[in-house]
Amino acid sequence: RLRPPTAPRAMVKTWVVKTKGRKATLLRREPDQDHTAANAMRIVKNGETVAGDFMYVRRASREVGFIKVRHLEQQCGNSFLVRNDDNSTTTLIRKQPTEVLGEANTGYAA
Repeated sequence: RLRPPTAPRAMVKTWVVKTKGRKATLLRREPDQDHTAANAMRIVKNGETVAGDFMYVRRASREVGFIKVRHLEQQCGNSFLVRNDDNSTTTLIRKQPTEVLGEANTGYAA
């Protein structure tokens, strides 16, 4: 879930869009490789700033889900370290990027 950087909240991380060899990138409804118009929300130009509360992650074990951005620490390039901001030893992975808790939204998305 991305929102314009004009109304940032605490713990929301912002990124500047930068796509190698292209002038823009596709902002998708669902976090998958579907490049069709049905999955396109809008085109985001290079240099534009985006912000969000959750990031779609894929573990080395190929499991995927959403983690709150505040629990991620950027290492280098596209690599992030999961480090819980609440000093907990575990971090919740959600099936959907919402605050809803419970079995329907916790665990891996696929």
